[in-house]
Amino acid sequence: MLTYSVAIRTLGLSRESLTKTLQGVFRQTYAPETVNIYIAEGYEIPDFRVGTERYIYVGKGMMSQRALDYEEIDSDIILMLDDDIYLDSDVAQRMVREMETGSWDLLGADIFACHNLPISLKAKTFLTSLVRPHHSTEIAFRLHPSGAFSYISSPSHTVYPSDTCGGPIMMWRLDSFRSIRATDECWIDRFGFSYGDDALLSYKAKANGLKVGVDFRGGFTNLDAATSSKRYKANPERFYIRSLLITMTWWRMLYKPEENGKHGSIKALTAWVTRSFLTFPSIIGASLASRSLQPLCLHIRGIRDGLSKSRKASLPPYIIKSRQ
Repeated sequence: MLTYSVAIRTLGLSRESLTKTLQGVFRQTYAPETVNIYIAEGYEIPDFRVGTERYIYVGKGMMSQRALDYEEIDSDIILMLDDDIYLDSDVAQRMVREMETGSWDLLGADIFACHNLPISLKAKTFLTSLVRPHHSTEIAFRLHPSGAFSYISSPSHTVYPSDTCGGPIMMWRLDSFRSIRATDECWIDRFGFSYGDDALLSYKAKANGLKVGVDFRGGFTNLDAATSSKRYKANPERFYIRSLLITMTWWRMLYKPEENGKHGSIKALTAWVTRSFLTFPSIIGASLASRSLQPLCLHIRGIRDGLSKSRKASLPPYIIKSRQ
């Protein structure tokens, strides 16, 4: 069987969640070779141990604490976790076996169960982001040219191919992960909250010809420490950050993935303009609800700056084969 190691990103702020996450890891029926915790520089290493975990200081950021070279890992596979995920004891073994039999490069878990959301939340995500269910039985999550995604409405199989997957649980083949040069995407951490980092990383695998899947069998508990999202929701600039990064990730993944100097995709541009138009009423609604023009102004400024920063960016191509 393929070997695996565990990589957990954390700030070490929630002792209870991190403890439970580690307890789940060390109770796996198929044990990892190593358990590595990537903690942001400037944060204290917790004063407790659950097993043989080791802490490694890295730069701060959701992407920076995941998009690493992993030189300290020699396993075939890396199981990447957030610090608030508790795994049932058979999850790692099940996913490793699926990686082998399905020849996946990246296997995620259906962490958010979008198909089971209440109708009210499904309506909200559609109105604010054009996120919607699809009835295709061939794909779990589809990333559309607009940057919005759709999700399978009624999954009936255990594993599906996918364009993207959620970040809290990701299982990568180590050589596949290294091949996509994930460190090129650490730019997203410059803005304080890495909105869209999961899609930016997982879709890069798909865009570069790797095989991405999502496992719908569950077997985990989301402890929801949500320390970064709590800071985001409390940030008065959140409307700016959201529209800025929606624009910049769309540009990088879908509009000009090969090279910034080339002409962009007309299909992606048309879809993005349409999405922006259709979701605009939700921003007006947020301004009316808050009795302030601030959400609307921040949203517009975010789009403007997102386009400007994207035009000026000198990042390596998202689609790596274009460098050859």
